[in-house]
Amino acid sequence: MASETTIINTALRRLGDKPITDRLDGTPAANVADTLFDDVRDALLRAHPWNFATSRVQLIQSVTTPVYGYDYQYKLPTDWLRTLAVHGNDAGVGTLSYKMEQDTTDGAVIVSNANELWLRYVRRIIDPNIMIADFREALSYRLAADMALPITNSGTLRERLEAAFVAALRRARSIDGIEDFPDAMPDASWLAARV
Repeated sequence: MASETTIINTALRRLGDKPITDRLDGTPAANVADTLFDDVRDALLRAHPWNFATSRVQLIQSVTTPVYGYDYQYKLPTDWLRTLAVHGNDAGVGTLSYKMEQDTTDGAVIVSNANELWLRYVRRIIDPNIMIADFREALSYRLAADMALPITNSGTLRERLEAAFVAALRRARSIDGIEDFPDAMPDASWLAARV
């Protein structure tokens, strides 16, 4: 069973360091890992529309309305990391005008003139068992590369781990990409003009 600790220990093994019992166990390696882990995980989740991290929701209109420019405001889900698509209907078709903003009351929001909004987004996944194995491998390489200087003080090792991360990320994206049907591309304007 995968855990944050197993991902961190895989990264530490790549650094030639001893394993930890928990990211909060107080050892120097655990302290470095604890400082980096959440940000590295979230950045990697944002880097690709991972199938395991993609969700669809209908957003609820906020009682707060935009000061100008748009009629409605929608609060983003608390686990939101990246917007993939926004639609004004449950069929998920068509385009609409919207903006992503930060509101003092609601936090991260979408403003739009649409009175209903559906969102497809990348969500924050904190349970490693939901992550695909290839993602966990890429995450451990990214973590190892970021921990290389603080733990080993070796720029050469960091460079090697960075290269291994790029290869692992490419492999993970490729595998993830072939596991679902590709999104249809919209007709280009030049194609519509030829018809």
